[in-house]
Amino acid sequence: MTEKIKLGLTVLIPYGLICACSWYISYWSTFDINPFDYLGINDLIKGFIYPFAISALASIFVNIISTHSLIGAYNPETRTPSGLLANPKVQEWGKVIYVLLILVLTIFVDSETKWMVLPNLYSLGIVLYLLNNDKIKEYFPRYALRFMIISLCIAIPTASITFAKSNSLNVKHNLKYQYTFQKDISGDTLKVIGKLGDYIFLSTIDNKIKYAKSLDKMTYFEIFEKK
Repeated sequence: MTEKIKLGLTVLIPYGLICACSWYISYWSTFDINPFDYLGINDLIKGFIYPFAISALASIFVNIISTHSLIGAYNPETRTPSGLLANPKVQEWGKVIYVLLILVLTIFVDSETKWMVLPNLYSLGIVLYLLNNDKIKEYFPRYALRFMIISLCIAIPTASITFAKSNSLNVKHNLKYQYTFQKDISGDTLKVIGKLGDYIFLSTIDNKIKYAKSLDKMTYFEIFEKK
């Protein structure tokens, strides 16, 4: 039992860090800020859990349901996958279309919103690959169980990326954000980008000027919601 717990922690800790890093990179890259300059390991996990748990559960659910409709359906009589992408002919054409779609979006589409779509496309390919991996089949011979475990493990970091990017774009384009007034920094209204460790990041409404201020040095800090 002790060895199983150690093995579980050996897998879960790096996995949790990957999910957390995915969230931070996706969110803060929108503002050209490197989050790891301001975060320790404790801050990394602690700061990730709350926003992710609140906003990403729905995305995980949708991701699993949509993936299930494509490749996860299971026929108990034949004991074979019966989803749309389980059809061999669909798989052959699907591979070509899948690769072309990813290449076009990655290389030719110059839009930040593509990172709300691409992770889901990547995750679909990863799930398909892992489902047919011989090593994984040895541990999880039942297709339905193998599918649920793999799809859940892939859905969490995927949701981290897509929801973080969605949230950051809402802030950047002034669709949903918080703001404050700090006369010692600027005479204008300042938008709250987010918090990293002991620092709060602010910017002008047009995103042209950014400020990183230590919370310990701010004597007054009140946040308002945009209505």
